[in-house]
This record gives sequence, structure tokens and C-alpha cells, in this order.
Amino acid sequence: IPVCFKFMKNKLPFTRELNWRSELGKLSTHSSIIPIIEVFDVDDFEVSKRFIKDRQDERFRKLALRANINKTDMTEWVNLAQYPYAVVSPLSDGNLHDVLSHGLIEQEDL
Repeated sequence: IPVCFKFMKNKLPFTRELNWRSELGKLSTHSSIIPIIEVFDVDDFEVSKRFIKDRQDERFRKLALRANINKTDMTEWVNLAQYPYAVVSPLSDGNLHDVLSHGLIEQEDL
């Protein structure tokens, strides 16, 4: 299943994302809210310990943004250790604009 990772640096947006998806998922009569498959929260010891080896791996700290990049250009790399929170969801065919413009979520639900 193709997935989408959303990495976050701060706890507040991470918590807000989880809460909004949960609440909007309850209110929506359609399946327009993409479910969360997995989360990574560095503050949650049980979750964090599952990924401890990954977080210590050099590839985690220097992940290429594209497959065909210049190896010397550091702007083409991302250090995932700087993002202690993540949400994993199924890859969507649309975006928030599509959902709102097609009326898949009622205005009063927002």
C-alpha cells in the first residue's frame, strides 16, 4: 500500500493533527478523512524504542530527498532526527482543496 509520511518538529502540531483527524473522522459522513496507519512520537517510549536502531543509523540522519541528487549538495538531504514526530497515512489521490470544493466535508463540521 502506498503511504505518505508527514514529519513534524513540534509536539503541538502533531497532537493537533491526531485530534483533528479523529474528530473530523467522527463527524464526516463520507470517508474523506484519510486514516492514520501509524504514528511516531519520540516522547512515547514504547513507540520510540521500536525505531531506536533506525534513528541511530546514518541513513536516518542523511536521507536523500531525490534519487538523482548531487552527493555534495547538502540542501538535497534531510536529517530525520530533527523531526521527532510523524504520521503515516495511506497515499491520497486528492488534497484538502478537493475535499472542500466537492463538499465531502460539510462547512458546519469544520
